[in-house]
Amino acid sequence: MQKISGNIHIAGYSEPLGTLDIVQLWTGGQSEPPTLNIRAEIKMRPLIDRGQQPQTQRPVTLLRISGEFRSPEYRVLARFQNDEPLYAHDPRYDASSQVTFEIPMDVLTIHRIETERNGGKTRVSLRLKMLFALHGANGVASFHSGGLNPELTFEIPRSQWVEECLPGLRYGGLEILEIRYGSGLTAEALKTSVEEISQAKNFLAEGQWDKAALHCRMSVEGILTSKSNTASLPTERFEQRVNTFITDNLPAADDAEARLLHDQMMVIWQVTSPAAHGTPQHLFKRPDAEFLIRVTMATVEYFSRLLK
Repeated sequence: MQKISGNIHIAGYSEPLGTLDIVQLWTGGQSEPPTLNIRAEIKMRPLIDRGQQPQTQRPVTLLRISGEFRSPEYRVLARFQNDEPLYAHDPRYDASSQVTFEIPMDVLTIHRIETERNGGKTRVSLRLKMLFALHGANGVASFHSGGLNPELTFEIPRSQWVEECLPGLRYGGLEILEIRYGSGLTAEALKTSVEEISQAKNFLAEGQWDKAALHCRMSVEGILTSKSNTASLPTERFEQRVNTFITDNLPAADDAEARLLHDQMMVIWQVTSPAAHGTPQHLFKRPDAEFLIRVTMATVEYFSRLLK
């Protein structure tokens, strides 16, 4: 990954103590919640105390790092802490150590990142605060705050985030990569369907499985029309509208393609019927909602490639 580095400072002193470099990023999917792990290399030397004459080198111990994992808008997404001490006492050499920041990533945090990422790179920042002990000649230590200046802002490449991080964080990666809208009323209908999928993903992240399923139903209804509501239609009438839509708008589709499109839409519409009508005996669970979103995404994507 790109070189990401910042200077370590103690509050009240202009001289930097050293540097912190991010050297590796990976996921820990076995914990609950899963973690985004960032390994950093820290290098420090004793503090040059220019307030004393003659100038002295004061040994220093890094005691604690408290961090905030933030979005591009600098909203805090997660907090973490590391308590591995590092002691720097010899001005001739860097005291060095590697530390691992384990950043908790629940599904809502990942969903916020995905919403802001919008199919592009993942841009984040780390704000690190540090606690130090400065050692005097008499063995007495004083405690001081400090940290990185400025905070670290960096991008995780899209390929790494989508192909490595999201699966490692046990996130479904429910994103629409490409929808070809075309033009005219059909284009508006597909835009409506995509918006409904976005709503379904929002409810999935919030744990409202029945509402996620309902918006999948509304997404396939949006393929047929962006104006009228078909939620109360009996199965026979909805099936007739599906067939009519395919016949009118996909004249080049062969029988196999028409049957596949018909069956996909009918399965989604029928399975989500309890969500539309509030059937109390049917409770949707996360695997149900996630499966429905995936199937709905595939259906809308399929239509987008066939519609002119």
